Amino acid sequence: MQRCVKQHQSRVVGLMMAAALLAAGCTTVAPHSTGKIEVVAAERQWGSIVQAIGGSAVEVTNVISSPTIDPHAYEPSPRDANAIAQANYVVENGLGYDSWLTRLVAAAGSGALVMNVGDRLHLSLGANPHRWYSPTNVVAITREIEQDLSQLRPALADEFHRRAVHFRTISLARFNAERLWIQAHGAGISVGASESMFSLLLIDLHLHLATPERFLLSVSEGGEPTAHDLSVINASIKTRAISLYLENTQNVPPAVARQVALAQVATPLIPIVKMTETPPERQTFAEWQTTQLTELTAALKKELP
Repeated sequence: MQRCVKQHQSRVVGLMMAAALLAAGCTTVAPHSTGKIEVVAAERQWGSIVQAIGGSAVEVTNVISSPTIDPHAYEPSPRDANAIAQANYVVENGLGYDSWLTRLVAAAGSGALVMNVGDRLHLSLGANPHRWYSPTNVVAITREIEQDLSQLRPALADEFHRRAVHFRTISLARFNAERLWIQAHGAGISVGASESMFSLLLIDLHLHLATPERFLLSVSEGGEPTAHDLSVINASIKTRAISLYLENTQNVPPAVARQVALAQVATPLIPIVKMTETPPERQTFAEWQTTQLTELTAALKKELP
């Protein structure tokens, strides 16, 4: 179970308040009348892809829209509930990552078309929820989004298809070029990581993840890593058995901070590639992922003979 599955009492209270507002009709956001498909995405990584495919035909509201917000600790607001009540299309990650959105959709009773990413990928609760870090999963979801938007606006189906193909082949062209370079030149290189967010990407890139899986899950869940797992990853840093360390800057508990500090004093220094769970506010999904992978490639090139 991921840390985000755990429901705190304050979150439950917040959901109940939002549901009560909806039931009472106490909306604070005026209904839209643009004629566009009103979209609510739990996370901007998915909302950005919907925007890329939908273009001017969609109006996207992203609930978690900034890397300064910890997705694991997010508590929805009445404004979020209002947006969902007006939506035609709702995109949630699923897999326990944003279960609060499922509750809000049920409370809204809006009849919106809902895409649960985990369900569309035929995954079960307990699977790694960070599916936007799997390039093959992203491609699959672009096709799902295209089909959903076409269902909502059949007359624009050809346009949605054109934009989806453009996203996969043009917007992500640099990303895919970097990805192929790493697969060809960096296969098998050992890297450390701060949490399970990176697992799917590293598998795709054919890089060896030296950090124990239990440690990665523990950090994602907000738990305490075992002494054994800490000793394994710390030893790999001190002996420079890893060539890089990937850090999720949105989730830096003390154990991760200590590992970053160790990497910074290793001999020679271990490059730290900083990545985020959510795109920066002024970057699209494609720009965000391309920038991060370019930085990873640059760090790997410095480590290769």
